[in-house]
Amino acid sequence: MIEERPPQRAKRRWRPLLRSCHAWSGLVLSLLLAAMATSGTVLLFKDDFRRLALGATTAHPTGDSQRLGGIANAAKARFGDDLRSIRFASTDLPVHEAVLANGGAYLDADGRAVRIWTGKRPLDLLVEFHHNLFLAEAGRAALGVVATFLTVMIVSGLILWWPVRRTWRARAWPRSARRKEMIAVHRDVGVLITPILLITALTGIVISWPALIQPLFDFSRKPGVIDTRSAGSVDWRGPLQSASAAVPGAAIRSLNFGTGNKPKLLRLRHPEEWNSQGLSFVWFDGVGKIAKITDTHSERRSAHAYGMIFPIHSGQTPQPLFRILLAISGIGLLLISLFGATAFARKLSAKGHLGLQSGRSPCDHPETRSPSSVSLRQTERS
Repeated sequence: MIEERPPQRAKRRWRPLLRSCHAWSGLVLSLLLAAMATSGTVLLFKDDFRRLALGATTAHPTGDSQRLGGIANAAKARFGDDLRSIRFASTDLPVHEAVLANGGAYLDADGRAVRIWTGKRPLDLLVEFHHNLFLAEAGRAALGVVATFLTVMIVSGLILWWPVRRTWRARAWPRSARRKEMIAVHRDVGVLITPILLITALTGIVISWPALIQPLFDFSRKPGVIDTRSAGSVDWRGPLQSASAAVPGAAIRSLNFGTGNKPKLLRLRHPEEWNSQGLSFVWFDGVGKIAKITDTHSERRSAHAYGMIFPIHSGQTPQPLFRILLAISGIGLLLISLFGATAFARKLSAKGHLGLQSGRSPCDHPETRSPSSVSLRQTERS
């Protein structure tokens, strides 16, 4: 008489497939995930690094729109059409920063350049890599796919960990170079950082696909058609004063001078906003007249919810502890990416090919195998 397979074993048929998908996805994306984890962790402290590099160069923050307009005028007179935008001084970065066509400059309280550089600095390159892999919108969309895979891997990892949850240990580094130790650290660190890592992955998806996600929040910040034809230079003291009066209580944070058919844009920040640059926008036409205003105080709650996505992803929340947790999560992602990929690569190398043997899975843990199979494989290895 043939003995029927227990129902419990039948229910677990999907686990080897899930392990295979989890392991292969991790192997393919491991280096990119490690690079994104490293760059993201460094960028959490971007403004801290810039403050250290400033030295004694400062320009105290001011809310005087006339003075900020004068700074914009001085910078425009100094750099002309090379000037792309100005990020005005704040408590995060106590200096005015001008972005140029090929470089940038720090400006003093009167708008005079006190430091000029050509090309992109290391932090600028790191920002561009982390945001779009140096591939503009195509790279940004690709990172949305990576973030989606990461989300699936987080969930699948939890499912695979659950049967062996009692083996969890608080450890961040393997006790030896053995594959089993690497898998253990991959599993234990992964579970530890799961809540923050899941938040990072989900917010990364939203940031990477704004055109797809924004309609779900039922709002749009597109300015529409604006006449960008210029009639000479603009005295920015008047437009900034008008914009400040139109969005009362908000601090002027940055001014984009527009290029080509893109309109000029002023960003303002209300005190309660998490985004350091603010999410209130004032668009100007080519002669500096206000063309459209978007004040966060007049937007619906869904827009406020969307506006919190980037600050959460970048650690710009009011609680400094959250930024520390993001940094720990970033380091953890680096570790589990490298240890998980190395362990799986060793298994493939030991088998001598990249295929999967029947009944075997890439992340086959001893805890999830039957005692007889463990003994048999240990005998084969010896």
